[in-house]
Amino acid sequence: WSFISSIFNFDNLTGKDDGDHVCSGISEHIRVVLTSIAKLDVKSRRVTYENKSKDLDLDYYIDGSMTMSGERRNIYVSIVNANSGSNLWSDQFQFKDDNILAYQDTIIQRILTELKIAPNENEITSSMNSYKNSEAFKLMGKGVYHFDMKNYKEAIRAFDSVLKSDPQNIVAIYNKANAYYELDNFTGAMKLYQQIFDQSIDIDPIQLRLPVPKKNDMHPILCENI
Repeated sequence: WSFISSIFNFDNLTGKDDGDHVCSGISEHIRVVLTSIAKLDVKSRRVTYENKSKDLDLDYYIDGSMTMSGERRNIYVSIVNANSGSNLWSDQFQFKDDNILAYQDTIIQRILTELKIAPNENEITSSMNSYKNSEAFKLMGKGVYHFDMKNYKEAIRAFDSVLKSDPQNIVAIYNKANAYYELDNFTGAMKLYQQIFDQSIDIDPIQLRLPVPKKNDMHPILCENI
């Protein structure tokens, strides 16, 4: 059995632009980690972004918001029953940017505890292993935010900044490839997808999906060569 779930982008209530990047980074990392757990059927970011909860046939969804008090960020996270709209659980987490990676792991563990899910060790990827530091995390969030806003060139610049310090970061490579795809740079996108496969046969912490492109001017050989 499995839960059908979705993680909605957290609301930035700080009034600052970098809050958008942190919110996108947090919600995306939660989505990436929960996607790797067998008992959870997690909707993709694009499907979640383009639909409302009532249209997705969910068991539950996770949402949240962020405010600031001085140098501390306040993250509010909720698990919501998608059928009734009632909160199953909610909590607040306070942290400074230097501790954001550790707190992400805490948030994910609390979510799993509330859902009574005990994942296998190889199903969980720590933020500490996914990002070299908090700055890399915020850059990833910046890229995700601009991708969702369809600012694909800005997204690529952010993902490139992550890859400059961490050239093998699979999540950054994957998202950069998706941005290339949206810009009709199919050859560049396919090279990056191939790079992911070349790294390892185990491509956690993401579930890589390669939909057949619907662009009229894309030659199918680009897909067949992967």
